[in-house]
Amino acid sequence: MRSQTESRRACRPRPSYWGSQSHLPALVPPLSVAGIGLGYGEFNVFFGAFLLFFTNLVGIILAAVVTFQILGFSNVVKSKKSVAFVFALILAVSYPLYISYDQIIQQYNISKMLKEQRFIVNNKYIIINEANIVFHGDVKVLNLSLAIRESLSREDLEELKKSIQLLFDTKLFIKTKVEYIL
Repeated sequence: MRSQTESRRACRPRPSYWGSQSHLPALVPPLSVAGIGLGYGEFNVFFGAFLLFFTNLVGIILAAVVTFQILGFSNVVKSKKSVAFVFALILAVSYPLYISYDQIIQQYNISKMLKEQRFIVNNKYIIINEANIVFHGDVKVLNLSLAIRESLSREDLEELKKSIQLLFDTKLFIKTKVEYIL
Protein backbone atom coordinates (compact mmCIF):
# COMPACT_ATOMS: atom_id res chain seq x y z
CA MET A 1 0.00 0.00 0.00
CA ARG A 2 1.25 3.47 -0.87
CA SER A 3 2.00 5.99 1.81
CA GLN A 4 0.24 9.35 1.80
CA THR A 5 3.44 11.11 0.64
CA GLU A 6 3.87 8.75 -2.33
CA SER A 7 0.23 9.27 -3.34
CA ARG A 8 0.70 13.00 -3.24
CA ARG A 9 3.76 12.81 -5.49
CA ALA A 10 1.95 10.58 -7.98
CA CYS A 11 -0.96 13.08 -8.24
CA ARG A 12 1.18 16.12 -8.84
CA PRO A 13 0.92 17.56 -12.34
CA ARG A 14 3.98 17.21 -14.50
CA PRO A 15 5.54 20.38 -15.91
CA SER A 16 4.99 20.86 -19.61
CA TYR A 17 6.20 23.31 -22.21
CA TRP A 18 2.70 24.47 -23.20
CA GLY A 19 1.56 24.99 -19.63
CA SER A 20 4.50 27.27 -18.97
CA GLN A 21 3.60 29.46 -21.97
CA SER A 22 0.02 30.22 -20.90
CA HIS A 23 1.00 33.67 -19.59
CA LEU A 24 2.19 34.99 -22.96
CA PRO A 25 -1.21 36.07 -24.34
CA ALA A 26 -1.64 38.36 -21.33
CA LEU A 27 1.81 39.95 -21.58
CA VAL A 28 2.70 40.38 -25.25
CA PRO A 29 -0.07 42.77 -26.49
CA PRO A 30 0.42 45.39 -23.75
CA LEU A 31 4.17 45.35 -24.34
CA SER A 32 3.60 45.74 -28.08
CA VAL A 33 1.32 48.74 -27.54
CA ALA A 34 3.80 50.21 -25.05
CA GLY A 35 6.54 49.95 -27.67
CA ILE A 36 4.37 51.57 -30.33
CA GLY A 37 3.41 54.37 -27.93
CA LEU A 38 7.05 54.94 -27.07
CA GLY A 39 7.99 54.93 -30.75
CA TYR A 40 5.39 57.59 -31.56
CA GLY A 41 6.27 59.64 -28.50
CA GLU A 42 2.80 59.11 -27.02
CA PHE A 43 3.80 58.67 -23.40
CA ASN A 44 0.20 58.38 -22.17
CA VAL A 45 -0.25 55.34 -24.41
CA PHE A 46 3.09 53.95 -23.23
CA PHE A 47 2.29 54.37 -19.54
CA GLY A 48 -1.24 52.98 -19.91
CA ALA A 49 -0.04 49.92 -21.81
CA PHE A 50 2.86 49.36 -19.42
CA LEU A 51 0.45 49.63 -16.47
CA LEU A 52 -1.69 46.93 -18.08
CA PHE A 53 1.40 44.77 -18.63
CA PHE A 54 2.51 45.22 -15.01
CA THR A 55 -1.02 44.49 -13.72
CA ASN A 56 -1.17 41.29 -15.79
CA LEU A 57 2.29 40.27 -14.57
CA VAL A 58 1.34 40.77 -10.92
CA GLY A 59 -1.90 38.86 -11.49
CA ILE A 60 0.03 35.96 -13.01
CA ILE A 61 2.47 35.94 -10.09
CA LEU A 62 -0.31 36.05 -7.50
CA ALA A 63 -2.27 33.29 -9.28
CA ALA A 64 0.89 31.16 -9.37
CA VAL A 65 1.53 31.71 -5.65
CA VAL A 66 -2.03 30.71 -4.75
CA THR A 67 -2.01 27.72 -7.12
CA PHE A 68 1.34 26.42 -5.89
CA GLN A 69 0.26 26.88 -2.29
CA ILE A 70 -2.97 24.94 -2.85
CA LEU A 71 -1.12 22.13 -4.65
CA GLY A 72 1.46 21.95 -1.88
CA PHE A 73 4.48 22.90 -3.98
CA SER A 74 5.47 25.97 -2.06
CA ASN A 75 5.89 27.36 1.42
CA VAL A 76 5.56 30.93 0.13
CA VAL A 77 2.76 31.97 2.48
CA LYS A 78 4.64 30.70 5.53
CA SER A 79 7.55 33.08 4.99
CA LYS A 80 7.09 36.67 6.23
CA LYS A 81 9.34 37.97 3.44
CA SER A 82 7.18 36.30 0.82
CA VAL A 83 3.97 37.71 2.26
CA ALA A 84 5.52 41.18 2.38
CA PHE A 85 6.65 40.79 -1.25
CA VAL A 86 3.14 39.79 -2.37
CA PHE A 87 1.59 42.77 -0.57
CA ALA A 88 4.25 45.10 -2.02
CA LEU A 89 3.32 43.88 -5.51
CA ILE A 90 -0.36 44.49 -4.81
CA LEU A 91 0.36 48.01 -3.56
CA ALA A 92 2.70 48.72 -6.49
CA VAL A 93 -0.16 47.96 -8.89
CA SER A 94 -3.01 49.42 -6.85
CA TYR A 95 -1.82 53.03 -6.69
CA PRO A 96 -1.28 53.56 -10.45
CA LEU A 97 -4.57 51.77 -11.13
CA TYR A 98 -6.33 54.11 -8.70
CA ILE A 99 -4.81 57.16 -10.43
CA SER A 100 -5.86 55.80 -13.83
CA TYR A 101 -9.38 55.04 -12.58
CA ASP A 102 -9.66 58.53 -11.09
CA GLN A 103 -8.73 60.07 -14.45
CA ILE A 104 -11.35 57.95 -16.21
CA ILE A 105 -14.01 59.15 -13.76
CA GLN A 106 -12.89 62.77 -14.28
CA GLN A 107 -13.07 62.35 -18.04
CA TYR A 108 -16.56 60.88 -17.84
CA ASN A 109 -17.86 63.62 -15.53
CA ILE A 110 -16.39 66.40 -17.68
CA SER A 111 -17.79 64.86 -20.85
CA LYS A 112 -21.24 64.45 -19.29
CA MET A 113 -21.25 67.99 -17.90
CA LEU A 114 -20.26 69.55 -21.23
CA LYS A 115 -22.79 67.54 -23.23
CA GLU A 116 -25.54 68.91 -21.00
CA GLN A 117 -24.40 72.53 -21.55
CA ARG A 118 -25.77 74.78 -24.26
CA PHE A 119 -23.91 77.94 -25.21
CA ILE A 120 -25.17 81.12 -26.83
CA VAL A 121 -22.29 83.15 -28.22
CA ASN A 122 -23.05 86.41 -30.05
CA ASN A 123 -26.64 85.19 -30.62
CA LYS A 124 -25.40 81.89 -32.10
CA TYR A 125 -26.63 78.67 -30.48
CA ILE A 126 -23.90 76.07 -29.95
CA ILE A 127 -24.46 72.44 -28.93
CA ILE A 128 -21.64 70.16 -27.80
CA ASN A 129 -22.23 66.71 -29.31
CA GLU A 130 -19.06 65.07 -28.02
CA ALA A 131 -16.53 66.09 -25.42
CA ASN A 132 -13.33 64.21 -24.65
CA ILE A 133 -10.60 65.38 -22.32
CA VAL A 134 -7.07 64.04 -22.54
CA PHE A 135 -4.50 64.49 -19.77
CA HIS A 136 -0.93 65.18 -20.88
CA GLY A 137 0.72 65.57 -17.48
CA ASP A 138 -0.58 68.83 -16.05
CA VAL A 139 -1.99 69.95 -19.41
CA LYS A 140 -5.62 69.16 -20.22
CA VAL A 141 -6.65 69.03 -23.88
CA LEU A 142 -10.39 69.24 -24.50
CA ASN A 143 -11.60 67.83 -27.83
CA LEU A 144 -15.08 69.05 -28.75
CA SER A 145 -17.51 68.25 -31.52
CA LEU A 146 -19.84 71.22 -31.96
CA ALA A 147 -23.19 71.41 -33.73
CA ILE A 148 -24.11 74.85 -35.07
CA ARG A 149 -26.48 76.47 -37.56
CA GLU A 150 -24.34 79.49 -38.47
CA SER A 151 -20.63 79.71 -39.09
CA LEU A 152 -18.46 80.87 -36.22
CA SER A 153 -15.93 83.66 -36.48
CA ARG A 154 -12.66 83.74 -34.57
CA GLU A 155 -14.28 86.11 -32.04
CA ASP A 156 -17.13 83.63 -31.53
CA LEU A 157 -14.65 80.86 -30.86
CA GLU A 158 -12.77 83.03 -28.35
CA GLU A 159 -16.04 83.79 -26.54
CA LEU A 160 -16.90 80.09 -26.49
CA LYS A 161 -13.45 79.31 -25.10
CA LYS A 162 -13.96 81.88 -22.31
CA SER A 163 -17.38 80.42 -21.48
CA ILE A 164 -16.01 76.90 -21.30
CA GLN A 165 -12.93 77.99 -19.36
CA LEU A 166 -15.19 79.46 -16.64
CA LEU A 167 -16.39 75.91 -15.90
CA PHE A 168 -12.86 74.73 -15.04
CA ASP A 169 -10.28 75.79 -12.48
CA THR A 170 -7.27 74.94 -14.67
CA LYS A 171 -6.23 76.18 -18.09
CA LEU A 172 -7.46 74.11 -21.02
CA PHE A 173 -6.32 73.69 -24.57
CA ILE A 174 -9.44 73.30 -26.68
CA LYS A 175 -9.70 71.61 -30.08
CA THR A 176 -12.98 71.78 -31.95
CA LYS A 177 -14.62 69.99 -34.81
CA VAL A 178 -17.68 71.75 -36.23
CA GLU A 179 -20.77 70.12 -37.75
CA TYR A 180 -23.41 72.28 -39.36
CA ILE A 181 -27.12 71.71 -38.75
CA LEU A 182 -29.15 72.39 -41.89
